[in-house]
Amino acid sequence: SFVFATLELLVLIPTWSKLFHGLTQLGYLYQNTAVFGNKEGKRSHTDKIRNLTVVFVSLKAVLSVLPEFADLSNAYGEEVGAFDPYRYIGVMRMLAFIPVLAVGIAWIWRSIRYFGSLRSDTVFMGALREQYTTEVLPKRGLFIRRYVNWLCFLFVTALCLTIDFRLEYRNVLPDSLAAITFFIALYFFVKKLKIKLMPAWSACGAYLACTVFSYGTEWRFFNEFSYHAIRRSNEARDAYVWVVVANIAKAAAFGVLIWLFVQGLRRLVAEHTGYVAGREWQDDRAGKLVHAVQKELNRSLTVALIAAWLYACVEIVYVLLAPSFGFMGAIHVVLALLCVLGFVRALFSLREAVDTKYMLE
Repeated sequence: SFVFATLELLVLIPTWSKLFHGLTQLGYLYQNTAVFGNKEGKRSHTDKIRNLTVVFVSLKAVLSVLPEFADLSNAYGEEVGAFDPYRYIGVMRMLAFIPVLAVGIAWIWRSIRYFGSLRSDTVFMGALREQYTTEVLPKRGLFIRRYVNWLCFLFVTALCLTIDFRLEYRNVLPDSLAAITFFIALYFFVKKLKIKLMPAWSACGAYLACTVFSYGTEWRFFNEFSYHAIRRSNEARDAYVWVVVANIAKAAAFGVLIWLFVQGLRRLVAEHTGYVAGREWQDDRAGKLVHAVQKELNRSLTVALIAAWLYACVEIVYVLLAPSFGFMGAIHVVLALLCVLGFVRALFSLREAVDTKYMLE
């Protein structure tokens, strides 16, 4: 609770403050009535909602933590006649919740009114819309860089979600979450970056189906049996065969899907790296430099692809040897981390190359 509240304060307060600071700057640039209000000499509408937001975020974080400090009384054991505040933890949580609820309702109401007034300020919104249309939309590279950043983030997130986090032999983080994230990353590939990867949709669907099948077989097996039962029971052995089959299918689908993604990344390298946009030099020296950069990017993608295939192979070996060799879980995690780090390195270099091409647009 304390860690979450601290992170909440560190992230939300700067984020909201920067948002309202940006709106204030826009209010100085364009005529408006919603940002500052009509009454001179008083705090602007933006300052009021910013202060209320900081109060709400701070109050929510602090009051969510304070009642939990009562648990510290349990750290010293129970003493006869000693006051135990943890007995009243429910009452303390309720007393902390009431002011947060009141301020939260006020904040939501004021926020709806504030952003509604911004939207209804036709002069201000019209000026912003015109500026966005003339200054931002023509910059194709700006959107490409944004889509590449999202693609890299989603792809690495999907790879991280494939790592097994097991509790009592069960994977508590289903790989279907990774498959869904791959679907979202594929959307940026096909719809936003206009790179055709038609087989990848089918591969994503197959991988999602295999993850669901694998998750179901594992939960069925571990709900009824354990690894020790495989040698003693034919029923347990038959159930584990389905676990093996499902994991082999999942690893194969993963390998194919990653290969298709890497093919798309190679096309991304060819189309969106190299010459700085608008300055396509044609001399041989510049062409060789571009070729060297793209060759290095493709080489790093190949290394990452090999790491992913090794990770898929170890997935199969793990499910085959886990009943006999417990250390296979550690090897499986190490290969997973190598796969993730390989793609982090490759995608970071790719993102830098894309930024370099479009930075002067």
